[in-house]
Amino acid sequence: MRAALGLMLDRLGEYEQARSQFERARELYVQQLGPEHPETLRSMNNLANSYANLSRQTEVLKLYGAVLESQQRVLPMDHPDTLTSMNHLAITYAEMNRQDEALKLLEEVLKIRQRVLPKDHLDTLSSMNNLALCYANLSRLADALKLYEAVLETQQRILPKDHPELLLSMVNLALSLCQADRWGEAIGLIDEFLKKADQPGVDPGLWPTAIELRWMHFRQAGDAAECRATAERWEQMHPTDAASLYNAACYRAVVAELQTKTPGDESVQLAQADAERAMEWLRQAIEAGWTDAAHLRQDTDLDGLRERQDFQELLAELESAQSKSNP
Repeated sequence: MRAALGLMLDRLGEYEQARSQFERARELYVQQLGPEHPETLRSMNNLANSYANLSRQTEVLKLYGAVLESQQRVLPMDHPDTLTSMNHLAITYAEMNRQDEALKLLEEVLKIRQRVLPKDHLDTLSSMNNLALCYANLSRLADALKLYEAVLETQQRILPKDHPELLLSMVNLALSLCQADRWGEAIGLIDEFLKKADQPGVDPGLWPTAIELRWMHFRQAGDAAECRATAERWEQMHPTDAASLYNAACYRAVVAELQTKTPGDESVQLAQADAERAMEWLRQAIEAGWTDAAHLRQDTDLDGLRERQDFQELLAELESAQSKSNP
């Protein structure tokens, strides 16, 4: 019951309460079943996951390592629980920037899963994704791209077109394509992702990555129209926090600056409308709690607004308020 309650609290984002339940569950499992019973080891994995959610990385690493050491004594090497623990430990190494240690484990997990599971098994595809990310972190882009492309090809064959895992793979592949300076191929994937990204279960953290990649490409290309379309896509997310509102202001300010350099009878009016929109987002960002006046003064994304009197007044007000709060 404590283990089940911990899982429920974890899904609700109540990580500290989940940790408390998992710790008590582990104690009970140890008392009743012994320290190396599979259920005890699963409870330790749950506890390690809760530590990870609380950013207690040292404890995470220690616990995952202890679980894996026990599993390798009492379970077969290709047991699903052993492979899961190896995967968890590898991801923790990667998050701590211990990429070489992560790589060794991830390659081993994938090798075993490819041997004991079907090629298109979801656990095998997950291992391929994790290993591809590790390759990318080690700047082995060719290896990362090969795996990401293989994963996406398989998922497109076996999963629904709007499946969250398939959409995640699109973003992963697009990111590596951009890193390899293959922007044209990446933009097609990003646009396909954005058409389906509002599906249930899709990681909301993928939206900012996809939009930022699209933004970078069309900004470098000097394409005001596509930059505006990207800014509008960001605005459709209905940002409410200060950082997201500030980003909306930056996107529109850059569009305004690009538009002034774009030929056409309507360029002046379009640039003015974009600048007005940028100022509105900036005001909302400050109302929502944006206080970094120094960043606002230096941010080149806002260069298209600097000559405006209302921008100068807004910056002066923000600096004055900051000065009063930090005498």
